Amino acid sequence: MRKRSGQIKITEEIVQKTIGLPRGSEKILYRNAKGAFDLWGKQFPDVKVCKVTPKMVRGELVSSDKADENFKFNFLVMVYNFFIENNQGRYVLRDMVRFAGDIDNCGKYNWCGLLVDKLKKTHRYWVEAKKRNFTGPLPFLIYLYVSRVVNKETTRVPLKTPAYYGWSDMLLKERQNYELKNSCFGYGEILEVST
Repeated sequence: MRKRSGQIKITEEIVQKTIGLPRGSEKILYRNAKGAFDLWGKQFPDVKVCKVTPKMVRGELVSSDKADENFKFNFLVMVYNFFIENNQGRYVLRDMVRFAGDIDNCGKYNWCGLLVDKLKKTHRYWVEAKKRNFTGPLPFLIYLYVSRVVNKETTRVPLKTPAYYGWSDMLLKERQNYELKNSCFGYGEILEVST
């Protein structure tokens, strides 16, 4: 991440400290798409599986009274779409429906590595045509920025892990308003992250 005040090298460790995703030793693997999508899509009988919205997935999560496989995959779909990559349109990306790992032991997989890979991919895609929406991990980039780039005029929140523990919606809005009003986005000191 390049800012006026310098550069922050984004690593798996930085991702973990910023948003707390697991950084396990195993790579995330995927299974056959067709069968996985068909099975997952049965919970949305009135719509094509490619047209499932976040609201529909949320509805299934909220109405579920057990942590069955659909609940777990719905949760992964929502985490993926919020933290890692989202769609240009209004429908969820279904990549996590094809997750082939142990759904009951997700912490052993490297979700931080997946985020870094998707950040690179979505950034390349966006740079090709900046009129497109950026579909990468915005929550990660926001919390990385506000927790690591500080100047003497903005509220200084003590570094916490994950970073969002220290940043309320009110503090984020205050920071955004200040930087917009004073045209100082990207200015300040970059705090180093201890390893």
